[in-house]
Amino acid sequence: MKSRKRNPVPDPPDDEFFVPVNSSHIPAPYIDPDLEDYPAIVRSAETLRYSAQSLEYVLSPKGRLRWWLLWNLRVFLWIAIPVFLLLPPLVYLFHSLADISLSLHQIAVNAIPIVLIGFFLLFIVFIIGLIKG
Repeated sequence: MKSRKRNPVPDPPDDEFFVPVNSSHIPAPYIDPDLEDYPAIVRSAETLRYSAQSLEYVLSPKGRLRWWLLWNLRVFLWIAIPVFLLLPPLVYLFHSLADISLSLHQIAVNAIPIVLIGFFLLFIVFIIGLIKG
């Protein structure tokens, strides 16, 4: 039986949910022919765009890098949004429960001497009743 060599980056699935972009070949980057006519800030932005697209094209001409990054971003958002929406109320709830627990502890600590004194008085009354009766 032949062992298949495992591809470190899997092929994108056919489901549209998992493939946020077209995973076919990325077109080769090009420089705008009217680049010299643009103002300096636009030329700078255009050269940065060309550099970024060239790097992406060199690293992954089939679009797998883009697919992988967007898929991981989608997974991150699926995890992060519920965490950021649920975490603050849960922290507030647990903080409130801790305060309630602290209050109950203080009530118990203050009630112990009263309960002990009550039991002691009942014990004395019981003993007096046995002696007189």
